[in-house]
Amino acid sequence: MMAESNPYRTQWDSYVQTWDRENVPNSSSSKLEWPGDEWAEEETWSRIFQTMFLDFGAADWKNCVEIGAGSGKYTDKVLRHSEAQIIAFDISPAYLEVLTKRLAADVQAERLYPVLLSGDDASEMLQELKRRRLIRKIDALYSIDAMVHVDLQYLMAYFLTAALCLNKEGRLIMTLANAVSEAGFAALVQDTKSYYPMQGEPSAKFEWLGPEMVQRVLERLGFSVQFIAPFNSVEQDRDLFVIATLVDIDRAQSFQEAL
Repeated sequence: MMAESNPYRTQWDSYVQTWDRENVPNSSSSKLEWPGDEWAEEETWSRIFQTMFLDFGAADWKNCVEIGAGSGKYTDKVLRHSEAQIIAFDISPAYLEVLTKRLAADVQAERLYPVLLSGDDASEMLQELKRRRLIRKIDALYSIDAMVHVDLQYLMAYFLTAALCLNKEGRLIMTLANAVSEAGFAALVQDTKSYYPMQGEPSAKFEWLGPEMVQRVLERLGFSVQFIAPFNSVEQDRDLFVIATLVDIDRAQSFQEAL
């Protein structure tokens, strides 16, 4: 059964449905086309795509999983720079509608498959990939600008899915919120007053992590982990830019009962 009352679905659907390109808070850009375009600029997106995707073999990918594709800025880049097919999961029907509209030709060509997450079953992504006979055939599972809002306990379902579906040397590529960098700590402090009254409510607050925790968790799942710095440095950037390569299939497979 679809989780119609999922609070995170409601939150992000509302974000999309009330989005107004002419009246986006904290945006100085006049070139907004799709919800989420207010998060940085094309130069930033292109640099992230180069350093996190193209520099790690994206041009050769055949099968990918994207989580939280939003309106599809990175989906589009992967499609244009490779021959890959993409299974794009999202909790928000409104965002999937935008994605399908924006990349209608790729959906029609069967290169892009938008899939709605129910949020009810931690194995739902893995089951979908099993149904499509894509287990151990996935070259990359990636998520940019979405997992910064996801608590580690929920994030673990995505980590485990990656461990159980990627091929040997497949990539897990994510941005996560870094509480111990200079910019991350500053944001953590700045947001204290805003989010304190919202305890227990869905919100767009960051779910803070640190590099040591992320590295140790992923290594236990069979990954080798790198943190890259598309901009200044790992210490200065607000986000952790994570590249994790699956190197130990046996270790990863030992967690198959976790989902």
